[in-house]
Amino acid sequence: MQMDRKNNILRVAVVVVYGLLALTFVIPLIVTAIMYRAVFGGRAEPLSKVPDMSDYPDLTAKDVRFGGRRGDKLAGTFYRLRDNDAPKALVLVGHGIGCSRVGYMNRSAYFARKGYLVFAFDMTGTADSKGASLVGLPQSQIDMERAIAYLQQSEYAHLPLLVYGHSWSGYASANMLNDRLQGLTAIATLSGFDNAWDIMAMQGYRYAGKLMLLIKPWMYLYQGLRFGKRAFYTGMGGVNRYGGKVLISHSKDDPTVPYEISVCARRAACTNPNAEFVVFTDRGHTMSRTLDAEARINADAAGKWYDVPRGKDNLFRYNVEMHYAWSEKEIVYATDDAFMDVVEDFFARALAAEQAR
Repeated sequence: MQMDRKNNILRVAVVVVYGLLALTFVIPLIVTAIMYRAVFGGRAEPLSKVPDMSDYPDLTAKDVRFGGRRGDKLAGTFYRLRDNDAPKALVLVGHGIGCSRVGYMNRSAYFARKGYLVFAFDMTGTADSKGASLVGLPQSQIDMERAIAYLQQSEYAHLPLLVYGHSWSGYASANMLNDRLQGLTAIATLSGFDNAWDIMAMQGYRYAGKLMLLIKPWMYLYQGLRFGKRAFYTGMGGVNRYGGKVLISHSKDDPTVPYEISVCARRAACTNPNAEFVVFTDRGHTMSRTLDAEARINADAAGKWYDVPRGKDNLFRYNVEMHYAWSEKEIVYATDDAFMDVVEDFFARALAAEQAR
C-alpha cells in the first residue's frame, strides 16, 4: 500500500514537471517557430515591375546556377558591357529582402558601364533560386558566402572581388566577415542593420506591441538553434575582424532600417583603420535612387489602400510590392549616378591600393 502511494506521488510529480516544462519551454518555442515561419515563410517572387534586358541593350547576361549539395540551389547572372572583354574587377551585388536580382539590375548596369563584370544572385526562396521560404535573416550570410565561394572557383577567379550589399545583403556583407573570408578586395555595406536581433525586435514591436517582450527570449533561442553562431554575429564585429577596406553607409531618414540599429551607427566601436563611413540625412532606404524619384514614390502611395490579397506571398515581398504599386517602373528604378559614384570611387581606390602593393 505504501509503495503504491509513493508510485502515485511519483507519477503526479512527473506529470507536473512535464506540464510545467510544456508551459514554460515547449509551447512557447512552438509558438515562436510558428510566428517565425509566418514571417519568413513563402517565396519572394520578382516584383510585378522590374527591369529586364530590353531596358539595357548595351549589356550581355549569362545565367548560372550554383550552391547547395547539387550545385543548383541558387540562381545568378553575370552582366557586362557588350564590348568589354577585359573587365577591371568583379562586383558581387546582393539584394534586399523581398526583392530579387532583377530588381537590382539598375545598379548592376551602373557597375557594368563603369567597366566591371557584375554578378547578381537570388537568395534562397527568392525568384529563380530554390527554396520554399526565405528561411530567416542569417540565411543571407550563408547564401552570400556561397556566392563568394562560387566566384572564387569560377573562370573569373583571377579578377579582384568587390561586394555591394544593400539592406538584407548590407547586413549579410558585414556579418559574414566574422567568418574570416579571404580574397576580398573591398566591401560596401549600405543600409544594413548591425545584427538580426535589433531589426527583429523593431519589427516585432511594430506588429505585436508589448507582446514582443514575451516572444523575444524564445526568438533568440529559436534563431540560435536554427543558424548557430551566425545568429549571434554583428556587422561591426565582422568589420573589425576583417580589417580590410569597408565602406559603411546609411541615411538617417531610413524608414526601413532605422539608423540607430545600423552598422553605421556602431562607428564608435570600429577598430578597423580601413573602414570608411558615409552618413546621409535624406536618402531614405534605397539610397541609390534619385531624391526626386523617392519623393514621387512616397507621394504616389500617400493615402492609397492596397487591397490585393497577400495569398502565399512572403510578407517582405508583399510589403515591397505594396510600396511600389502606385509608381511607374521608370520612377522605381531611377538611379542616382552621383550616389553610385561614391561607391565606385571607393572601389576604384581599393583596387588602386591593391595594385600598388
